[in-house]
Amino acid sequence: MKLIRAARFTALAFLVVGVYTFAFLSPGLSIAREWSVRQAWLAHNQAIWTLGGWLWMLAIFAWMVLIITTMYTYTPAHRVTTSLQSGLMHIGGALLVGGVVIWMAVLPRVATAEMAALTDGISLSLLGGGLFLGALVTGWVAIDLIQLGKLPWVYLAPGILVGVFVLPTPLLLPHTTLLLAGLVCLIAWSAFLGTRRKLPSAYPEL
Repeated sequence: MKLIRAARFTALAFLVVGVYTFAFLSPGLSIAREWSVRQAWLAHNQAIWTLGGWLWMLAIFAWMVLIITTMYTYTPAHRVTTSLQSGLMHIGGALLVGGVVIWMAVLPRVATAEMAALTDGISLSLLGGGLFLGALVTGWVAIDLIQLGKLPWVYLAPGILVGVFVLPTPLLLPHTTLLLAGLVCLIAWSAFLGTRRKLPSAYPEL
C-alpha cells in the first residue's frame, strides 16, 4: 500500500471511530458511573458496544498500516532501528487489541461491581501499555526520518506531537484529555499526508 493511501485510510478510520465513540459509547465507557447503570446500558446496547470494539480494532490496524508503510517507504528494511521500531509497533498493537477485546467481550458479561472494576483495570492496563509503546514508536519513527533527512520536518512534526501527547497517558487513564489531543494530531497528520498529490522521493539521488 502506498503511503498516501495508508494515510487516507488512517485518517478516515480514526475520524469515524472517534465520532462513534463520543456519540454512542460514552455511557459504557464511564468508569466512574455506578456499575448498575453501566450494566443496564450494556445489556440494552450490546450491538452498539460490539461494533465500537470492532471499529477500534480497525483503527488500531490502520495506525499500524500507517507506521509500517512510512517506515518501509523511507528507511531500508534491514536497519536495526527499523526492526526495533517494527517490533515495538507489533507489541503495542497486540496490547491495544487485547485491551479492546476484553472490554468488548468480557465487560457485558460481568455480574458484579467488583468484577467490573477488575475487568476495567485489566483492560486499562493493556491499553496503557499499548498506548505507551504506540506513542513511543510513532514519535521515534518521525524523529528518525527527520534525522535521516527523508522528509521535511513539517511532514513529521504532527507525528512527534502524537508521541508527546500520548506517551504519558498510561499514567493518567481513565482521564483522556492528552489522549484526545494525540488523537486529533494523528487525524491531522494522516489527513495532511493523505491530501498530498505526491510525497518526496525516498531516494531522490536515484
